[in-house]
Amino acid sequence: MLAHSVQRGGRHPIGYGRGLTPIDYKWKALWPSLLSTIIGALIVLSGLLLFVLEIASLGLLGKIGITPSLYGCAVGIWAGLFIMAAGVLILMIAYMKSVRLWALIAFCATVAATIFAIIDFSIVAARVADLRSVGAFDSIFTDLKSVAGLNGAQLAFGLVAFLLCLAFIGLYVHIYMKIRKYR
Repeated sequence: MLAHSVQRGGRHPIGYGRGLTPIDYKWKALWPSLLSTIIGALIVLSGLLLFVLEIASLGLLGKIGITPSLYGCAVGIWAGLFIMAAGVLILMIAYMKSVRLWALIAFCATVAATIFAIIDFSIVAARVADLRSVGAFDSIFTDLKSVAGLNGAQLAFGLVAFLLCLAFIGLYVHIYMKIRKYR
């Protein structure tokens, strides 16, 4: 009676409890962990910068007294959170047993982050165009010039986050197609 292992009821947590299939071993062997880790770290960094730049921009807008809906929508906060979450999931792939499953989860999160990055740099591009049209970049008032500069930086990092998300999506599709070719 004591020689038998204790059996638990229910299902095992995701990625644990059973051996890997041959496809899982192919995924683990072909997955470029270093490249995905670099992409994931850069995605987390760009998402964090979007988050911080949006908070700084909103703080300066409150100081100046500008509160139109285009400026006060806090799109960088939401986009930054989703982009950082996708980056963290990409970073987790290197430490997981089932690379195929976690790469798929990170792929889905990165698609959502890409959508948020598109929304972010679209709204921020409208902000920058509006600030350009009123001459905020050439203003003598430092607070208005700072708001314009923060939005310009946020636009740049939003574009970087978008391109990094596309790079991970391309990496996932490349590995997926390589695996399908070997079947």
